Amino acid sequence: MPHPYPHSMALLKAMVEDLPPLAPEPATRSARETYDRFLRASPAYANEIEDAIVAYGRVLWPYRKALDTLVRQELIRNEEGHFVSRLAPAIRERFREWRRDGGSLIDLLDQHGVSSRFTPTERGALCEAIVAARASGDGAARQAIAADDAEYRRLIREFQALQHELEQHITGLRRLA
Repeated sequence: MPHPYPHSMALLKAMVEDLPPLAPEPATRSARETYDRFLRASPAYANEIEDAIVAYGRVLWPYRKALDTLVRQELIRNEEGHFVSRLAPAIRERFREWRRDGGSLIDLLDQHGVSSRFTPTERGALCEAIVAARASGDGAARQAIAADDAEYRRLIREFQALQHELEQHITGLRRLA
């Protein structure tokens, strides 16, 4: 029998299976146990799964943002190897034209100005290459973290401080409401 909340479970599964490096072990263990428990016995309401996603997401966010920052840096540093080399020659030329006009790989990742510049077929090919490039960049970033995690730890602290500021601001806004 299929799970009554497949989409929420897919999000929780992705969170549990694709953990950023150095994520706190107690939280990751708890997330895995929660996922397994929800698989065995479906909760009565979807918001129980969503609450778990939010709770674990809040713990993992600084780690995930730090990893994403390093992945983006890796993609910029080795754009040719991770991305451009995966494109068919015609699309590679269109991408280079776009670059000459001021576009960038980061613009593609963020979807800035893409829809007006590329055909739907070209966007599909670009998306395929972006997915492969992100996976390749993620692998390279994780290897770099395994070799020397100082920059990653610095970014984690930076995002933890930002998260703390945001939570303080939200708390202040709630008091005003």
